[in-house]
Amino acid sequence: MATQQVITRYRTFFSYVDAMSLANKMSPITKIFILLFFNAYPIIIDNPIYNAIFGFFNIISMKVFKATLIHVEKYFKILMTLALFIFVSVIFFGRSVAGPNPTVIATIGPIEIYSQSLGFGFMVYVRMFALVSAMLLWLSITTTSDLMCAFEKLRISYVARTYLTMAFRFIGMFDSDFNTIQDAQRARGLDIKSQPLWRRPFVFGYYLIPLTAITIKKAIEAGTTMEARAFKAPLKIKLLEEKKDVKQTYVGKYYWRYSGKDTMIIALLIIAFVGLLIARFYGLLANPFM
Repeated sequence: MATQQVITRYRTFFSYVDAMSLANKMSPITKIFILLFFNAYPIIIDNPIYNAIFGFFNIISMKVFKATLIHVEKYFKILMTLALFIFVSVIFFGRSVAGPNPTVIATIGPIEIYSQSLGFGFMVYVRMFALVSAMLLWLSITTTSDLMCAFEKLRISYVARTYLTMAFRFIGMFDSDFNTIQDAQRARGLDIKSQPLWRRPFVFGYYLIPLTAITIKKAIEAGTTMEARAFKAPLKIKLLEEKKDVKQTYVGKYYWRYSGKDTMIIALLIIAFVGLLIARFYGLLANPFM
């Protein structure tokens, strides 16, 4: 009888990642630098072509890092709905972002459509695509232990790093609760996928209200559980720990890893960040469609 091979996976903030993934060999500090750089990149760059390439790079990286992509698809569908609002906005109210000398490319009744406003809308949409894909990538390869360990090595106080880590954990809980509410609403005859594109934002309110209520309830339950376990946060939270108060925890001892490859990755990220700032200063990252 053939034996079935069991694949070990680690629970990340957003999904699961294979135990043999390259992401699990990275240092927690490296992942912090990746978070900072990957979120700064789309903000610094105005050229939507570069941001689009960066967004697709993030999606490909999820496959390379062997992250589970079962929950990712719906976020890009939401981006498609958001694109409708962005381009409707720049069509009807595009004069404010069209610049001092706009070029009219079409007219719909009294409404003039400017090429610069469409270029601005395209830039905003692709920037959001790059930001969302970058955040999804980071959440898909980072575990709670990674983040706690990184904050500990950065001497972030225990209370502050607990709050920050819980905030990231709520993203995964938010996604799970949304799926539960979606199934419950579908059982009652409401399926957002069957609605026309223009009506979906209005129907989304039927998902948002119970989702907000569940999130608040879980936050209260988490606070009660932490208090029952003798966790008490002071009224004034210190961001950094003093040297005399630094104590190595179990997470900091057993989940810490660092190698020469991490040094190379961090150095490349810093060099790339400085290069982006220089390129922006000289106007090399401007939006060519405006």
